[in-house]
Amino acid sequence: MDVIFESSRIAKNVSFTTYCRLLEKLASSDGVKTKEKILSKFIILWETQYLALDSISQYPCGGRASLYLLLRLLIPSHDRSRKAFGLREQTLSRLIIKAIGLAPNSLAARKLSHIHPNIIHRQTDFADVAYTVLKARSREDSVLSVKDLNAHLDDLTTAESYQMRLQVLRSLLQLTTALEQKWIIRLIVKRDSGCGLSGKSILKCFHPAAVSVFEVTQDLLPLCERIANIPSSNISMLTGLANDLSNSINVTLFVPFRPMLCERANSGDMLVNAALHLYGKQNQGDTKGLKLLFETKFDGERVQLHKSSNSYRYWSRNRLEWTASYGEDGTRDFDRLSAQLHCGFAQHVTDCILDGEMMIFSNWSKSIMSKSTKFDVKRSSYQNPEIDNYQPCFIVFDILYLNSQLLTSKSLLERKHLLSEAFNLNSTSLDTDLFMDSDESLDFKPIPIIDGIIYVSKWYTASAHQTEVARAFNHLVNDHQEGLIVKIADSPSPYLPGIRTDSGWWKIKPDYIQGLLEDLDCIIVGGYFHHRGNKIITRVNHFLCAVRGDESTSEDNFNLTRFYTFCKVKSGLTVKQLKEINKLLGKHWKVYDKKHPNSSSTEWLCVNSERPDVWITPQSSLVLQLHGAELIQSDSYSCGMTLRFPRVVAIRYDKNWCDSLSMSELIKLNTETEGKLATKRLSIVPTFSGLADVQHQHSFPDISNMNNSCSNTNQSSGYHTLNETTEQQTTELFINIDEPLATSSPIKQRKIDIYHEHLNYFENHEICLWLSNDIELNKKIEYETIIRHYGGVVVQNPSESTFCIVVDKLTLKTKNLLNYSSTSKKRSSSIEYNVVHLNWLLACINKKSLLAWKPKDMFAMNSSVAAKMAQEYDKFGDSYSEPITSDELKLIFNDISCFESVTEEKRDIPKLTVPKLGHYSKLKLLLDEFPNDMEVLHPLTGYILVLIRPLFSLENDEKKTVLTSLEIHQQLMIIDLRRLGSMCIGPIGIYKLESVSNLQSLLNMTYHNFLSVDSHTNDCMRSLSNNCINPTHVVVLSSSQEKEFNIWLNENYSTLNSWIRQFPRIPHFIKDSWLTECIMQGNWCSELNHLIEMN
Repeated sequence: MDVIFESSRIAKNVSFTTYCRLLEKLASSDGVKTKEKILSKFIILWETQYLALDSISQYPCGGRASLYLLLRLLIPSHDRSRKAFGLREQTLSRLIIKAIGLAPNSLAARKLSHIHPNIIHRQTDFADVAYTVLKARSREDSVLSVKDLNAHLDDLTTAESYQMRLQVLRSLLQLTTALEQKWIIRLIVKRDSGCGLSGKSILKCFHPAAVSVFEVTQDLLPLCERIANIPSSNISMLTGLANDLSNSINVTLFVPFRPMLCERANSGDMLVNAALHLYGKQNQGDTKGLKLLFETKFDGERVQLHKSSNSYRYWSRNRLEWTASYGEDGTRDFDRLSAQLHCGFAQHVTDCILDGEMMIFSNWSKSIMSKSTKFDVKRSSYQNPEIDNYQPCFIVFDILYLNSQLLTSKSLLERKHLLSEAFNLNSTSLDTDLFMDSDESLDFKPIPIIDGIIYVSKWYTASAHQTEVARAFNHLVNDHQEGLIVKIADSPSPYLPGIRTDSGWWKIKPDYIQGLLEDLDCIIVGGYFHHRGNKIITRVNHFLCAVRGDESTSEDNFNLTRFYTFCKVKSGLTVKQLKEINKLLGKHWKVYDKKHPNSSSTEWLCVNSERPDVWITPQSSLVLQLHGAELIQSDSYSCGMTLRFPRVVAIRYDKNWCDSLSMSELIKLNTETEGKLATKRLSIVPTFSGLADVQHQHSFPDISNMNNSCSNTNQSSGYHTLNETTEQQTTELFINIDEPLATSSPIKQRKIDIYHEHLNYFENHEICLWLSNDIELNKKIEYETIIRHYGGVVVQNPSESTFCIVVDKLTLKTKNLLNYSSTSKKRSSSIEYNVVHLNWLLACINKKSLLAWKPKDMFAMNSSVAAKMAQEYDKFGDSYSEPITSDELKLIFNDISCFESVTEEKRDIPKLTVPKLGHYSKLKLLLDEFPNDMEVLHPLTGYILVLIRPLFSLENDEKKTVLTSLEIHQQLMIIDLRRLGSMCIGPIGIYKLESVSNLQSLLNMTYHNFLSVDSHTNDCMRSLSNNCINPTHVVVLSSSQEKEFNIWLNENYSTLNSWIRQFPRIPHFIKDSWLTECIMQGNWCSELNHLIEMN
């Protein structure tokens, strides 16, 4: 079918305004499904008009293929026939001003040329601004068709000079309305239609097989040509199984395609189970013949090489052509890669398609380098100044086409053998089994065909065991490689272009596995504002992190410490964490002077070309715990290296700048790991202690014996072993720490060890675990395995037979379920669920028995359980018959406080009142009711407050019998502070301080008196008396005599400040207004507004 001709016949009858109205409707619609529905209706109308023409195409899907010219406008990024426009906002605005004859200094011209951020709103772009300018200067009627517009756009891309571009654009503006111009500008600037749908969604609306066909054509024209010839009866086949897809859609020589991709595996257990699952599905449940193929994961650029005789062409993973870098002719330009590798092929090879990795070969070290090297392998032409030191080398790991024969449907082992024959290698010597006597015998180094030019990836085969995965992975990590690639070796294992999920290829890297990488604690020293289009949002969303110099490690010598920029990071932080960091650091950000770096107030911060928008002092900043793929050299940061793919794994509130990573520590880590950061290895240990036999077998469930008792969303297959007489015991892949790793296998397919009869306390109980993302997947799997280990049944969705649903918190999914529980007022389902807290399950596991539920364990309960609870417990959860512990009683008191705070109109905390007391002894009785050792966690738990009362004469404070109203108010504050969980020492009366040691003696004496008088003080608190106590806050109580107070503070400030700074952890030096704010809020409040500072 002549797609261009057939598409032009219908496109010339469709007004471009009609297409623009479609885009307006799509852009204003909410939701992808709604947009897809609108677009699908338009496509059907287009197809109907095409079929109504006089000469009807005889092709099965000719009507859909006629959409070619429309698709060029809808998804311009997929159109390889049209080159890039090369016009951005500023260049295009100058062309528009010239084309319509605007004066350069006119208001309209300035509006186009200098778009102020304040006039750019969230849903506004350059096209919208241009629309307001062009609306009064454009024609009102539409004369342009879809065919005409494509012709003008082709002319614009082929225009070689500025004048030619101006002429094409002027003609286009004269023929279009303002609405049409808006969408044309959007298409030119963004190379996107702006309809709000992705290319994949548009292709799905176009044809069910379009996405799969595009993976191997990579151009709209051949896509439409193939779609035209697909019978409607084959559509289901094309969108069905992957094997059918690979047999129906073929790769073509010199036509780029999206290569087959690897699925991520977070553990060896996950990888092996996924391989068993996929292989069993392909072989009707039989997994006996499964073999896995292991090879190195290379850190290079994915490249497909197409060869025909002496002609070579190269494409990247995203179908970008790199032939100009490596050479097109294998018999000319011998400095290029193509001419150098041409003689490496066997004589019988005339044409082929190879899949591999383009790496860097170092001429001086004679070794293969990763792409993190400064040398850009994508632009490695002979003009490159680094060509004398480095050169590209190609490592081949698959062959898809050989001598006019397509190989994608052959198994991986067959393709591997054909690949070895294409380079005159002995294929039998390559088929090596991984079972060897020692790990030292393993050698994953690629096999050189021409050293430094072209290699073939070395591979091993092994059975599907976690032990073999761990051995191969650890060997590659020890060799400082990026990771391990594992593939299904046996038939069927076809090559599936563009497929990642269930492809049969997996990758496992150290940074995928929790616990293998070294933690890097870096301090935030700068930030970058968020940019949305032309608008700058005054919120920092990227952070510049630094490492500490080795000049000093104490807070007292900060002025001697320098910090070296290390990386820029945002990934890993949630929206909530970003808001929290901005809230904490917002007051401390200062604008960074990029024109004068490393000087003035930022002399301590060493920067190179990477400079932040704002900076912050390390004393006011936060420490971020970072992970990354590896350390790479970088001139952008002053420490000379940076993290590749950095991400935040934790915000370390417990650390300050002194605890951050130092430059020497970073250099040592880089030297020891050669930049790979993996300091731990994988090992095999049994899941449950006491298991002597860790050997196991794998099987796939018999598909004919599916368990149909569950609902459609919870169908689980029956578990059948290959040898039912053998006790099957599970082994899992563990890190050196005691943490199990994740698995992707269905619950009932995971083998467990045989449990003893007296331990089956979960027997006949069906339990469903709905845990939030706060609980790691490997933890959930561990809980499920333990439940089944002790006789229980685990399901993924509850049914009438479910004993309980275990959750760790009320997620949206759980809240929706509660609408159907017995506690809901309007319940539309007859099923009642018992929703219990995860702590109950953990208690059962610790006690090794099925514990009875208590009200504190329940989120929701059915009517029978609710009736039983009402008979045994009061409304606060206090049992009528069972004894209660002190911890449980405190929790009940907390619940009562919460209950009262809801029922009363306003009750934050007890109001500060002044009782009529004349003697200190009466007030002491009130103080004794609230001991300092209250163990219930409150907002100020763990805070040690030293209270200092200024004295303005040498009167004996201890002999006072009458307290002033202010002193009584302060004593009542102590009661409220103890109620909030703090420990209060003092007040210590001070007239004039002679030395720091004098003040420390007063503190020690007051603290020991406090311990001896307070009968409630526990042993843990008394043990602190043997050590130097480190207060968290030193509070100076206010006085009614303001003048005398200021004089006292001026005289004693220096001594107090020196005394405070002698502690290992410097306490806050604050006014008692902070105490009042904490009490009134009933919670911790920031100390920033209450610090005592002298001018």
